[in-house]
Amino acid sequence: MGTCEKARTIERAKKWNQSFSPLEVGKQWFYTEIEKRWELLTLQGYETKEIRDRLGLKKSSKKLADIFSAHCVDSWCLAYHAIGGQNILDNTDILCIAPIPIRRRELHRQNPQKGGKRPRYGGTTWNGLVKNILVKHAKYGLARISGFGKQGISLYSLEGKRLCQNAKPQDFRVLTRLNFNYRSGVSSPC
Repeated sequence: MGTCEKARTIERAKKWNQSFSPLEVGKQWFYTEIEKRWELLTLQGYETKEIRDRLGLKKSSKKLADIFSAHCVDSWCLAYHAIGGQNILDNTDILCIAPIPIRRRELHRQNPQKGGKRPRYGGTTWNGLVKNILVKHAKYGLARISGFGKQGISLYSLEGKRLCQNAKPQDFRVLTRLNFNYRSGVSSPC
């Protein structure tokens, strides 16, 4: 089956329609790579909806929610259509992966503090430790180093909640460097 772009601009602008967005360009590249190795099967949105309805699954309209029914249910339906198998969802857990934003060091804050002084701000290393290292803390368990201050080391949970700002190196064990935040999405019945 062929593909059909849903988003159309001006009918005369055929070149623009072929690369409507970076997402469309990436999708077309992916399709080309698949066709080099396997047969590509694509379905229209209404066909995917028919499969979803036949299986009694619902698609959430909450696109910002980290739930299976918002992001994965159509993929599951397409896989079921192509491969078959049990028509019962046995795992609706999702894993959300996002890059950790790194605040680079500034020589000083732009606006002076009390007394007209501009203190240093940021920084990614201190005494051989680097930001975004996964540590096992005696009190807080798994945590991420997020900064260094006068009181000690700032630790955050893997969900992004600040745990403390006064951790000492002797209170934790360094495990590994993190480049991404990993968190489980909320599983949802479909």
